[in-house]
Order: sequence, then C-alpha cells, then structure tokens
Amino acid sequence: MSYRLKKLLVFLLISVKKTGPTAACSSSCSRSCDCPDKGISSVPTHLPTRIHSLNLESNHITHISQSDFSRYRGLVGLLLSYNQISYIQPGAFSNLPSLIDLLLDENKLSNVQAGTFADLPQLKTLDLSNNRITYILAGTFRNLPKLKQLDLSRNVITNIRVGTFSNLPNLIELDLSYNNITNIKPNSFLNLPRLIRLDLNNNNISIFQGSAFSNTSQLQYLQLYFNHIAYIHSTLLSDLPRLKELDLYDNQIFSIETGTFSGLHTPHLQSLHLAYNEITNIQPGTFSNLPKLQLLNLEVNNIDSIQCDVFSNLPQVERLFLNSNKITSLQVGAFSDLSKLQELDLSSNLITYIRLGTFQNLPLLKQLSLSSNKITKIQSAVFSNLTKLHTLTLSNNQMEVLPSYNELSLISNVNLHNNSWQCDCRMAPFRQKMTGSTSFGNQITCEEPRNLIGQRLQDIKAEDLICVEPRISSFMGVENKTFIQGETVHLTFEVSGIPTPDITVTLPTGLKVTVGSVGRVTVELNGTIIIRGAIIADAV
Repeated sequence: MSYRLKKLLVFLLISVKKTGPTAACSSSCSRSCDCPDKGISSVPTHLPTRIHSLNLESNHITHISQSDFSRYRGLVGLLLSYNQISYIQPGAFSNLPSLIDLLLDENKLSNVQAGTFADLPQLKTLDLSNNRITYILAGTFRNLPKLKQLDLSRNVITNIRVGTFSNLPNLIELDLSYNNITNIKPNSFLNLPRLIRLDLNNNNISIFQGSAFSNTSQLQYLQLYFNHIAYIHSTLLSDLPRLKELDLYDNQIFSIETGTFSGLHTPHLQSLHLAYNEITNIQPGTFSNLPKLQLLNLEVNNIDSIQCDVFSNLPQVERLFLNSNKITSLQVGAFSDLSKLQELDLSSNLITYIRLGTFQNLPLLKQLSLSSNKITKIQSAVFSNLTKLHTLTLSNNQMEVLPSYNELSLISNVNLHNNSWQCDCRMAPFRQKMTGSTSFGNQITCEEPRNLIGQRLQDIKAEDLICVEPRISSFMGVENKTFIQGETVHLTFEVSGIPTPDITVTLPTGLKVTVGSVGRVTVELNGTIIIRGAIIADAV
C-alpha cells in the first residue's frame, strides 16, 4: 500500500472521529431536536433550519461563535446547560428574534461581555446560574423588553455595577443568590418597575445604602438571608412600596433603626423574616403601622425582653415566632395589640415566670409554645381567656405545681413532660379533679417527695399528697467553736419537710445565703455550708 493511500485513510479516519458525535444528533428532527449527552463539541450545522427547539445539554461544547445559530432563526427554546462553555462571542444570539428561553446554566463562563445577550425582543427566561461569572458589564442585557426571569445564582459575582439591570421593564424575578456580593450600591436596581422577586441570599453583603432599590416600585419579594448584614437603615425599604415578603435570614443584624419596617415604607408587607441574626433589643415602633403583616419571624436571636408596646399597630399578624432567644421576662400586655394572633412560639428562652395578663386580648390564639424555658410557676387564670387555644406546650421547664385543672382541661392538646413536679398537698386539688380523659393525665411524673419519685400523679390518691412542716433535724458546727482564720470551713446540717424546704443561711455578719448563691459563702443541696477564707466576723 502506497504512502499516499495510507495518508488518505488516516485523514478519513480522523474526519469520521470529528463528525461522528455530531452525526449522533439526527437531522430527521422536524420541530424539536433533542441531542443531550451525545459527546458533541460544537453546535451542529446539519439540522433543519425550521426547528423551534434545540436541546444540546450535557455535551462538550466549549465556546459559542457568532455564526453558530445563524441558520436556526426560528428557535424559540435553546438549551445549552451542562456543557464546558467558557466564551460566548457578542452577538452570538442576535440572529434569534423569536427566542423565548435560553438556558446556559452549569457551564464555565467567567465573564459576560457587553452585548452578549442584547437585542432579543422575545426572550423571557435567561439562566446563567452555576457558572464562574465574576462581573457583568453594563449593557450586557440591553434591549430585552420581555425578559421576566434572570438567574445569576451560584456564580462568584462580587459587586453590582450601576446600570447592570437597567431598562428591563418586564423583569419579574432576579436571582443573585450564592455569590460573593459585598456591597449594594445606590441605583443598583434602577428602573425595574415590575420586579416581584429579588433573591440575594448567601452572599457577603455588609453595607446597604438606601437608594440601592430606588425605582423598584413593584418589588414584592426580597430575599437577603445568609449574608453578613450588620445594620439596616430605615431608608432601605423606602422605595419598595409593593413589597410583600422580606427575608433577612441568617445575617449579622444586631440593630434595627426605629421605623425601618414602618408601614409608611412597606404598606403591603405580609411576611417579615429576621431569624438567625444578632438582634438584642427591639425598640417600640420598629414594626409600627404594618396593616397587612401576617407573619413575623424573630427566632434565634439574642432578644432578652419584650416591652409592652413593641408589637403595637399590627392588626393582621397571625403568626409570631420568638423562640430560641434569651427572653427572661414578658411584660403584662406585651402581645395585647395582636388581636388576630393565632400562633405564638416562645420556646427555648429563659422565661422563669408567667404573670397574669401576659396573654390578654388574644381571642384567636390557637397554638402557644412555652417549652424549654425555666418556668417554675404559672399563675392560675393565665390561659383562661384564651378560648380558642387548642395546643399548649409547657414541656422541659422547672414547674413544680400546676395551675387550675379546669383551665388546662379545656385545652385539647397540652404537653407537660419533663418538669419538676412536686407531688405534695399543693397538687391535691388538681388531683381531685383529674378524670383521666385529658391529654395530659399521664404526663405528670413525680420528682418529689422521695417516696413518690417516678410515680404518675394520676396513680396517686389525693389523700396521699401531703405536706410536712419544715424543720432542722441536725446541725454540726466547728468543734470547740474554733477555726483558723483564712481556712475553709465546712458546716453540715439536715432539714426535712414536704415540699422540700427553701434554705436560707444567715451568717453573724448579716449575710444571707441560699442554695445557688455564689461567692465566699455557699450552700449546697446536700446540706453543707462552705465558708472560704474564714474571717473573725464569721465566728461572732
């Protein structure tokens, strides 16, 4: 075989290898050509010119040139997801006047040049998510009058240039989540008159300037969670009068300026999420005059108290979440302005006591959670005015006795598990009324007195629930009433009584010490008084 013939055969083999994968995209398609995962490395040029839809996802295409789609002018849908595209020549799609959907997600685009997606009069959806885009030049999205959805999520964009999204009159959804955006500059979202959803979650935003959202007058949904926002200025929302839902989850917000969420700025706001932040205090007027707000989520913050006028002028709020904060006390009437409230979650706080009147004027409240606090006592009649309440959670507290039986028996679902129930004479009136038909009958397990530990209250007769007067049964002081100054002195004693007596030790100096007190002198539960660094006055 001659050298020339061998060379020709090699050339033919190479040609077959190059054209083979492309040939896998059949030219017999009529209106729609589906060619996913065919090993194609370039846009096929042998398909019918009349096709309306072309699916080239999951191939090996690396770049798009200006002539690639020039023969397919009737394309309505173009799917290029999951390729290796790193470069798109400006004007590559300009010959597609009918294109409606363009998907370029899961590629390797690092930058988008001006004009790349310009002049597509029918385009409604553009997906550029999951690429490597670091910045977008102004003019990239020029003359897209019908664009409704633009997805730029999961890229590495660091900032938004002024004018990047200008003149997109019909844009409804803009997704910029999971980027590295640090700063939102003024006029970043200029002239987006119909924007409904703006997603900025999972960025590194630390600075907001009030005019950033100017002229986004139809914005209804703004999602900003998982950022590093430390402070929100009251003018942030001043240009968002149509806003309905605002998510600021998992940031580092520690301060909210009074009036930030005023109804003057956001009269249509329905849901406000401020969970997983660093908020320590809520000023009166922070949420004033929000006539349509239905959901307020403040869970997982550092709020330590609730003032009585914090939630004023919120006539439509139905759900309020304050769980997993550091609330120690609730002022009487703290929720009295929430006449439409149906669900209130105060679980996982540090609340120790519930006062009468705490839940006044809540005629529609259905669910109330107070679990995982440090509640030791609830006054009778605290829940008596909650006529719609059907779920009450008081588990994982430090309650020793129960409020009125009649009060709890009217509630369908009551959770009382894991409390410090003292089965003594104070529980006798409650036990006398127990019929076994309530949801909580088998949940009350005695922790005291010793002879009843582990027994359920419903299994104990009311007459066996007794109290015994407290007394000191023994006391052992320092032998010969002498001790060495500066040493640690141990005094032991025994007390008895039902319920377990509260112990207060009064030293000669006048100092009063109880179990749990800290300092030089302490009292332990086992009946030991420890005096550290004894002084002469301790022996007077």
